[in-house]
Amino acid sequence: MRPHRLLAPLLLAAALCRSPLAAPQTSNDAPLPFRFALVEGRMIVLSNDGQPGAPPSGAEVTAINGEPVPMTLSGLGLAAAPADRWPAPGGAPDRWSIQWKRLGDSRLTQSDLAPATAPIPPAGSDAYNRSISTVIDLVRGMDRLGQETPADAVRLGTALAGAWVGTLDYRDYGNDRRVILPTRLTATGGPVPVLAFTFDDGPGKTVRSRESWSLDPTAWCIAETTSHCYRVVTFHAGPGPSDITLVAEGTGTENGRAVTLRLVLARRDGTLSFSTSSAQPGRPALLRHAYWLSRVPPT
Repeated sequence: MRPHRLLAPLLLAAALCRSPLAAPQTSNDAPLPFRFALVEGRMIVLSNDGQPGAPPSGAEVTAINGEPVPMTLSGLGLAAAPADRWPAPGGAPDRWSIQWKRLGDSRLTQSDLAPATAPIPPAGSDAYNRSISTVIDLVRGMDRLGQETPADAVRLGTALAGAWVGTLDYRDYGNDRRVILPTRLTATGGPVPVLAFTFDDGPGKTVRSRESWSLDPTAWCIAETTSHCYRVVTFHAGPGPSDITLVAEGTGTENGRAVTLRLVLARRDGTLSFSTSSAQPGRPALLRHAYWLSRVPPT
């Protein structure tokens, strides 16, 4: 079974706009030793209080004190970004156990941290006031998407063409924990690119899948054995010559419940990021799965 089937069809998600800090703080919340933003349904570190071992800026936090981040987010009711406090129903803990990863890494890191030891400095840029569109732009300190244009199938094919290597991250629906698979992608160019994925799913277990993408100014369709189409929200060409940002949205189900899906694909120089987030009505968007890939130079 291909990983996409574990998550539902390959959609690629991300909130094109940064969510404001809308959720009221609870009476039992506690200061974390880092500041974070929620982008593409992921908890991304903006800055920390300088403790050794603290997750660095640009890292993703996946669990706090043994509880997967999505499990906590699903109970908040509203997305929060940026923030430096987290619900602590039993009162502020003596230590914070933080599980995190660098984007593109195939392993998770565990850090045992004290409560915030000093005021947390702001991020290196005015990240709080910028309209952050994607994780890749947040970690690169960018806020430019390039020129908005009608969706361009040929430009999409050009951006995808070639060989890529990196990771697939996905959320296990059973327990909300993170699964990471080393991944390779080979994509053709042209107006209907074909994507061939290879996943390392454990010792001696290699999983392969193949699909085609088609794009017109209103719809992005992903075809494997069947075709799933999503409404194009926006398409940006640039800022670099091979860069694009494509966002689409649609509907689906998770564990028998209706969800709204948001897909984002972004290429910036030699990095390709695409992910799917999903949201139940009145709930924050949560990561379904995400790819972080680096281009393999032609030989």
